[in-house]
Amino acid sequence: MAPLWAQGRGIQSSSLADLASRPEVVEAVRQAVAEANSRLSRIEQIKRFVLLGAEWTSQSGELTPTQKMRRNVVLRRYAAEVDGMYAEPPTGVDVAGGALVLAAAPVPAGAS
Repeated sequence: MAPLWAQGRGIQSSSLADLASRPEVVEAVRQAVAEANSRLSRIEQIKRFVLLGAEWTSQSGELTPTQKMRRNVVLRRYAAEVDGMYAEPPTGVDVAGGALVLAAAPVPAGAS
């Protein structure tokens, strides 16, 4: 879906990892999250996020065959990214402030 979205906006990309690192893509996602947050109570809002450069599929292990997230797999594979969002100073994208504090988010082994 992301490559089609980017293509429709004239953004050339060779991979999901490339898209996830492009400032214009990160800003578009931040704006979409901020818009979605405006319809949620404060406790439900996304405060910070990280774009990953890999698609989650049942073949890569993050999803079940019925497309449900395997939380234990996701938390194990992306522990550094999750921990980084809660670190001091935090990494990731601050939705409210628009600050882009990006850390390299390597694609885990076995994911592509």
